[in-house]
Amino acid sequence: MDGTESKLAVGETVRVALEGLGRKSGVLLMREGRLVDPTTGETLQPATACPSFASGEPVLWPATARCRRICPSGGLAGGRIACWPITWAGDPAGVLQVAYPPLLPGPDGGRGFVRGLARLAAMSLEAVGERDLLREHATLDALTGLANRRALEAFVARMERRGVPFGVLLFDLDHFKLVNDAHGHDAGDEVLRHFAKVLDQGVRPGDLAARWGGEEFLAVIQQAGVEESLVVAERIRRAMEGSDVHLGGSQLRVTVSVGVSASGSCGRFEAVREAADAALYLAKEGGRNRCKANPVPAT
Repeated sequence: MDGTESKLAVGETVRVALEGLGRKSGVLLMREGRLVDPTTGETLQPATACPSFASGEPVLWPATARCRRICPSGGLAGGRIACWPITWAGDPAGVLQVAYPPLLPGPDGGRGFVRGLARLAAMSLEAVGERDLLREHATLDALTGLANRRALEAFVARMERRGVPFGVLLFDLDHFKLVNDAHGHDAGDEVLRHFAKVLDQGVRPGDLAARWGGEEFLAVIQQAGVEESLVVAERIRRAMEGSDVHLGGSQLRVTVSVGVSASGSCGRFEAVREAADAALYLAKEGGRNRCKANPVPAT
């Protein structure tokens, strides 16, 4: 579940909680500058067009004729809705809408309860944001932004459970130690980031590009045999060969060697990776800046 889905799930939880108390309700959450109804997918005008969202204050719908024009929830309670803004990390995040007047316990007719629920939604959204940030940090390589080994292992485990055939491409940047020695480690980091972009752009939608460690990278190509995987590998190798790494006022050209294998009848990632590693050795021994394939022996 990505961050947007998680936040919409918070909205759905609030809605269900209110309906359990006999109240019709809705939650509008901001996505790309617009308020979105998570239950219908309907999108409002820009979020700032909503009086409650723009003012940061509760509003009785319809506060103005503008509400009737822009809000998809006019029929929620026969045209009478109390709207409470939801903030997340100090910024507007959405609007909680509840049928008005809410017939709930309390001297204020339940308004304090609903206001508290809006605060609870905000706290839940903040927790979701922190969790998603932690999840992102746990599955992405900090330097390149590609998947790390943890994410790769989870991706491969799902493929193995489904029995999906796959290819493995193992990349090693040629003479990378010389780059570090001659230009410094900052330049080496820039080379790694540059190749990460080339790799990410070169794989197909649905494939996974990851940093394997040091100057080695790995890509998993779904629904592919050796030949299809070689096509992807060669495309990436050529793209790296033909691109410049910009280092301040200078440019550097770096190449990459690639070992390729595919699951065939084996289906075990570790066996395919080892075969790709053997192919990578052949590519480096053969002069570097080339692709070599090594099919996994049938089992």
